[in-house]
Order: sequence, then structure tokens, then C-alpha cells
Amino acid sequence: NNNRKLYVGDNNGLERSAIVLYGADFAMANDPVTKYPAGRKVTLNLENAKYYAFNNVRQLTDVVVTVGDEEVELVVPSLSVEKFNTGDYQAQYVKLNNMTPAQSFVGKPWTATESQSVTLNDASGKTLTVYMNKAQFATGFADMYVADKTGTIYGVAETYQKGRYRGSKHGSGGGYGSRPDAGRRDLL
Repeated sequence: NNNRKLYVGDNNGLERSAIVLYGADFAMANDPVTKYPAGRKVTLNLENAKYYAFNNVRQLTDVVVTVGDEEVELVVPSLSVEKFNTGDYQAQYVKLNNMTPAQSFVGKPWTATESQSVTLNDASGKTLTVYMNKAQFATGFADMYVADKTGTIYGVAETYQKGRYRGSKHGSGGGYGSRPDAGRRDLL
């Protein structure tokens, strides 16, 4: 979930097998993480649904979501920057390996008063721009800083604008840096 968005898909890791559901019910104020837990099968009532593309992101509105009891393990496709930038994996939880932040971002906070973008490079030098929302909408990233590390980045894919990675993100493995002080966490 990303404020006012719920990401649903077929959980098969294939191109174009997910979509964004947009609406007030998915707003963070309505506790969507509890209401719509990741890895649960859902049923969608599309009777009144409307489709539209917003800044290149495929979305449905006015969808009624019923969460089932069955839990499934998420299929997480591993993408190259080039494959990610095709836009074919929108709304899917994906990972990109061997990503390194541009030096100009190292040590900076992931969240700030205003939204911001962070540039990451893969081993071949291809660039991915990660969008981070304002701190008030990304509270899970408070006290996290961009680390001088290479690692895997996970997140929900949206190609909001050409070459921009948007959604909730987190590092993995070597992506976490040291903790220079008790209140600060470094995150690739």
C-alpha cells in the first residue's frame, strides 16, 4: 500500500499482471496495512470500476475489495534497470540487485519536508531514479539515511515518469549501512 493506492496482481511475476487500485479507502488514515495485508488473496468487484492512466500508471477506481483468509508467498521478479524502465511491471513488488546510490545522495535522509528523488546506479552504470514522498507520508522511513553501499532494493514498481521508480521501498542484505548513532538508520 502507498497512500490511497493498493497494489494487486496475479502473483505470477509476469509482465503486466498487476494494477493499482486508487481510492480514499486505501488512504493511510484508514489503516490499509491492517485492512489489506500483503500476501492475502483478494476478490475484486469491478461492477462500478473505472480505468484510467495517471502519469503513465494504470489505475482502477471504485473497486470493492474483499480480503480472503488465504495467505500466499509473494512472487518477486528480479529486474534489471532496463527491464524495470519498460513500465511492464507496474504495481508489482519487484527487486533490483546490485544498486548503488550516486555519491551526491550518500548520507542524506530518505525522507524530508518535501518529496525528493534519489539516483541509484546498477553495476553497468544504468540509472534508476527512486522517488520518495514527503516525510509525513513515509513515516516508515524516518531516521533512515542513504548508505554508501551496494545492495538490493525492493519496492512496488511504478514508472510515474520515464525512468522513475516510485512506491514503498526498502533495502536488503548489504543494503543496510552502519548506524552512526542510535537514532539513525542507513538504507540503500
